[in-house]
Amino acid sequence: ISAIFDNVYLSDALLNQKNFTSASFIDSYLDDSELMMNDFTDADFTGTDLSNGTGYDNVWDGADFSYADLTDSDFDFSGSTGITWYFTTCSDGSNTGSSGSC
Repeated sequence: ISAIFDNVYLSDALLNQKNFTSASFIDSYLDDSELMMNDFTDADFTGTDLSNGTGYDNVWDGADFSYADLTDSDFDFSGSTGITWYFTTCSDGSNTGSSGSC
């Protein structure tokens, strides 16, 4: 909880059933990673590369994806609330701009 992973290189990581509540992943590389059944409540993914990632059953409530790259990723955000999408690159390559969502 509240762990700091800023500027880390975690490409191809497997994160499974962990509590990352309020963790910070600012400007990190999680591309090609598998994220399954984790709690990312209020986690900060600002500027993080999550491209080509996959995952299911994660809790994303309150997560911040400002300037994050989700290109070609397959994450399920359904049921999550309070996510910040500010100039986020979505899985389909579109950009949320200042007020959209992925």
